[in-house]
Amino acid sequence: FTGANKASIIAKRKNKKSAKACSNAKTFNEACFTGEVPQEDEEDLSRPGEKPPMKLEIAADNEASQYSPSKGTLINGKPATLKLDLGGSVWIVANVEGQILTMIKMRCTGADTASIMAKRISKSYSKSCSNQNTFTEACFTGKVPDADPLGPDEKPRIQLEIAGDKEPSQYSPSSSTAINGKHVTLKIDLGGSVWIVGIVEGKILTMVKMRFTGANKASIIAKRKNKKSAKACSNAKTFNEACFTGEVPQEDEEDLSRPGEKPPMKLEIAADNEASQYSPSKGTLINGKPATLKLDLGGSVWIVANVEGQILTMIKMRCTGADTASIMAKRISKSYSKSCSNQNTFTEACFTGKVPDADPLGPDEKPRIQLEIAGDKEPSQYSPSSSTAINGKHVTLKIDLGGSVWIVGIVEGKILTMVKMRFTGANKA
Repeated sequence: FTGANKASIIAKRKNKKSAKACSNAKTFNEACFTGEVPQEDEEDLSRPGEKPPMKLEIAADNEASQYSPSKGTLINGKPATLKLDLGGSVWIVANVEGQILTMIKMRCTGADTASIMAKRISKSYSKSCSNQNTFTEACFTGKVPDADPLGPDEKPRIQLEIAGDKEPSQYSPSSSTAINGKHVTLKIDLGGSVWIVGIVEGKILTMVKMRFTGANKASIIAKRKNKKSAKACSNAKTFNEACFTGEVPQEDEEDLSRPGEKPPMKLEIAADNEASQYSPSKGTLINGKPATLKLDLGGSVWIVANVEGQILTMIKMRCTGADTASIMAKRISKSYSKSCSNQNTFTEACFTGKVPDADPLGPDEKPRIQLEIAGDKEPSQYSPSSSTAINGKHVTLKIDLGGSVWIVGIVEGKILTMVKMRFTGANKA
């Protein structure tokens, strides 16, 4: 993918003798990409009369981000006051100094780390590009700054100090999730619906890192087996990301080079929706009209919609604050079911139809589907009790951020120590 609805084709294959596993969505994997290389498409000028063997139509949605830049992110020592989630932990951050808009496109690679993809400086930017509510990808234009100095002690021309947060997860593994038929007893949320789950069998710790792509769907990122893991890694309370070490297991049985071998790990997925911290309120508008339909998908991801005439217009978005959201996908449908126009029967299955044309490139041009977001905090299911402690000292400070997200704190001398946490159960966070 080179954009929301753009892609460059790397390779094509046709296979008349594929393994059964390659025809099943649950077991389809990279090893299936074998077979005959098809002839060139009709655009090949050497054979102008031939039809293309494959025609690809692209429609894409933004993937959830695992990390996001927090308020502590600085550009040239000053706060990045503008930020835009492009999906997959890719963000644009920016600030305005005098008449200059400075922008950085980056990929967050961890809570406080990022790789810079591009930089821009603009002196003739649109006013809309200096406002968080109207800051879009179209604003990322202007001069490419000069290359940074080569000397190791010289500072870059545009300095970035990254401070990040984990993005909330939309889905979480339920108690029915199993590895090799055994229910997982260890799990940790890495943000953005990325989880590590694990089981202990004898002295062997078996783990899978995965990203949820739906309620009961996940893509496996990595697997590990560890015969010499620390004791802390076998305990649900002390299991952490550092435990994800050990041997990389052999490939699954779907590896066509060894069709008779059993998979070293079999993962059965069952998911729950994570609580939402924010929700769209009655003031949310689509094309200037109230969003009369809304659906909570978990993790502050919502679908909002309205009906104008015979057209159902829908937006899937992640609420990132009380009045801010990043748009994940849009759909327009003229042939929708009647049930999709009723709040009581509006479901995720309704989110089908045409992917609208890309928005205009000009920063002053209005998007084809306009969203005005007004939000509320979702109620919290859990709250920290008087027994909650940091470093053995009971917390004296706490604030509810909604959706069971809290900040708790203690004061020791002149030091204020704080933790932002999301409750995942009565005594779990």
